[in-house]
Amino acid sequence: MIENLSEKIRVSLEHTPGIDGIEQWFHAAVFLPLLTQGDGEWHLLFEKRAATIRQGGEICFPGGEVDAKDASPCSGALRETFEELGVMVPSENVWGQLDTLLIASGTRISAFVGEFPVTELAGLTPQPAEVAEVFTLPLTYFIENPPQRYLCPILIHPYQEKSNTLQKEWFLPAETLFLPARYHEPWGNAFEEIYVFETKYGPIWGLTAKLILQLLKKTQLITK
Repeated sequence: MIENLSEKIRVSLEHTPGIDGIEQWFHAAVFLPLLTQGDGEWHLLFEKRAATIRQGGEICFPGGEVDAKDASPCSGALRETFEELGVMVPSENVWGQLDTLLIASGTRISAFVGEFPVTELAGLTPQPAEVAEVFTLPLTYFIENPPQRYLCPILIHPYQEKSNTLQKEWFLPAETLFLPARYHEPWGNAFEEIYVFETKYGPIWGLTAKLILQLLKKTQLITK
């Protein structure tokens, strides 16, 4: 029995390790569109989200949830780009993929970089229910104007207080489980790096800022 179990364990572990529970994370794919403008520079194209949707008014790249019908995360990113901006980006326009981002909120981001096939923004027909504005900024802007960096603590909350009674609603009944007292209140020593680029269109921050920084580092346009 012991020998059979050891063989079963050995065989079952003969695979490339993954990330436990990653399938439960929200999977989004985004496209970082690059295009040339009249100044002869490469620009990144951005959207300002419609006020009526989640995170309304914030600046982002085109993208959204990877659908089960998408052939790949890349095709999901291009599908979302078409739905939001009305432009079909050919797959051959995709130059490559950035490293996957894992966000503490339980989101993983697959990000793709490539050439946007339209250079005249006036010719775009963005979906008004999702996109309030479209604009570009040159890559050099982000090189010459580094972001502000903030560290925000990530805490595990074993309870929440009901707004009407302020009574504790326990997610993890640490007291009745006789866990050490330090787990009776929010705990944790991890921090999330938050980056903010100031622009004339408003702040570009969070996930979008991290993707910009990763692009600049991978292409060695910045070194740190």
